[in-house]
Amino acid sequence: MKTNRPLELVYFFTFSTQTAEDGIVYTFIALDDFSDFIFLLGTETDLTERSIIDNIIALTQNKDFTNRFENKPMTLMLPFEKDTVPHGLVTEILKFFNGSAVYDPDTVFEKIKPVMDAFGVSKS
Repeated sequence: MKTNRPLELVYFFTFSTQTAEDGIVYTFIALDDFSDFIFLLGTETDLTERSIIDNIIALTQNKDFTNRFENKPMTLMLPFEKDTVPHGLVTEILKFFNGSAVYDPDTVFEKIKPVMDAFGVSKS
């Protein structure tokens, strides 16, 4: 899919890293397909429905997201199976941004690989 404007397609992703103090930490990021802009969203000590939803909300409240949003349809592509997160809640969050959710782990991992390489991590 070729995108023609910012935020038309955004990949949402998390990866885990081991820390000496906290054990495993999950870093949440999003990547705008059009501009390759990376949104650093947050870190969590667990990967749960709540932490995923909290970081989707963090994306929509990020000043770089709101400054780029043009009130045109957007798609958030998630690296999870549809039943992993509450789809209705994701849809509810995205509706304020004319957004929809697509669940496609393989495509997200393919697109996000250069970012993971830059962070020096592998797929979790």
